[in-house]
This record gives sequence, structure tokens and C-alpha cells, in this order.
Amino acid sequence: MSLNNREVSETSQRPGRETTARRDAPLPTPPDIEQRRRAAYPSGSFLVQAPAGSGKTTLLVERFLALLAHVSSPEEILAITFTRKAAKEMRSRVLKKLAHPQDDVSRGALEHNARKGWDLLANPQRLKIQTIDSFAYSLVQRLPYASRLGLDYQTLDSASIYYSDAASGLIQSVLSPQSLNQDVICFLADLVDNDFDKAVKLVADMLQRRDQWIGVVSSTVQAHVGDATPDWEQLLKTGREFLV
Repeated sequence: MSLNNREVSETSQRPGRETTARRDAPLPTPPDIEQRRRAAYPSGSFLVQAPAGSGKTTLLVERFLALLAHVSSPEEILAITFTRKAAKEMRSRVLKKLAHPQDDVSRGALEHNARKGWDLLANPQRLKIQTIDSFAYSLVQRLPYASRLGLDYQTLDSASIYYSDAASGLIQSVLSPQSLNQDVICFLADLVDNDFDKAVKLVADMLQRRDQWIGVVSSTVQAHVGDATPDWEQLLKTGREFLV
């Protein structure tokens, strides 16, 4: 991240003439500047939590460059992102800093790159900056036997079909004669108006967004774990209130 001064130009119109004033306006120093500096260098492991737009990607790029100045091979460094867009953005920033180094970290990485003969600007594929899915895919490719997927596999952009299969199996088991509790059946019947397909879609949608509700449901269930006869009606009521 750059803390250099920036020039601010102000232009004002006055009768008969135009005046331009220029002044140096220093960027404010972040209150956590020391933590940022520590996290940017490979002296230890760090967990960085901050809101959007606070400079997490910039910090990660600096750490990546700092690591490039110490490793024996660029493939030793792995940066994982959630989206392709984020991976592309980070790769672009790293290459830009290597192409136009303006700080000690970038220059150190570029000099090490030259000593090792990596030529990263001509071989950017050696930078392991990828999504979680891409990383998992690379592991399966290298370890087909250990992954138990063999060589006949494919990746899916959407897992909706599997969510639907799981939802269908769950509802069928609930509706079976060996079902644990009649309250569950009544709850589902009331919630989806006895429409099986609607119930499958509801549960499948819930599975896709399970990070939003699993904590609430788990804590509610845990509160009744010790009950000899848990109040299923109350549990289901709580679940319904959360869903609605």
C-alpha cells in the first residue's frame, strides 16, 4: 500500500482570470499500520479480518511479493481466493508491481526472480493464485487414486441437482412409516401445502444457503439435547419463524 504524498489540484474561476492552486495533501496513516507491516512479511502466520475496501488484497499482494523474495520456487507460494475475479485481480497486481517496482518489497521480489531465472513476467502461470475450486481440481488431477475419483470426473458450476437429490431423499425418509415424529410430517405438510415438489425445492434452497441458518438451528437443537422427550413442536415453531 502506498503512503506517498499526493498532489491535489484546485481550480477556481474568478472574473477575468483562472487560478490554479496546488498543495501536497498527505494520505492519513492507518491506525493499524504496524499490524499491516507485520502481516505483510513472512515472519509468522496472521489472520486478517477487515471490511470491504480496507486494503486486504493490497496486504495480501505485499505478503506474496515478500515471500517471492525468499522461496526457492514460486510454486511454493499458494494464494487462494473465493472467486475467479479476485484471483485475476490479485495476479494482475502482483505482475504490475514486478513490472514497475516502486518499493523495496517489489524490488526484492524482482531481483530474486532474476537471480533464480524464473522470468515471471513471461511465465505468469507459475504464480499459484487460484480459487478454492481450482486448487481442489489440481489436487484431484495429481492424486486420482487418493481422491477416489479416478480419471473420470467433472466439475460443476452449480450443485443444485445434488441439493435437490439430498432434499428429496430427506423428505422421503421423513414421510416413511419409520419416521421419528409426526410433528415433522405435519410441519412440512403445513409449510408447503402437501406439495412434495415444493418441499424438495424449499429444502434444496435451504441447503444452498445453510451458512445462514445452520448456526441458529444447531444452537436450538443443542438446547434440547438432554431432554428425554424434546418438544418437537416448539423446535419446529422456532425453525419456521426463522425461515419465514
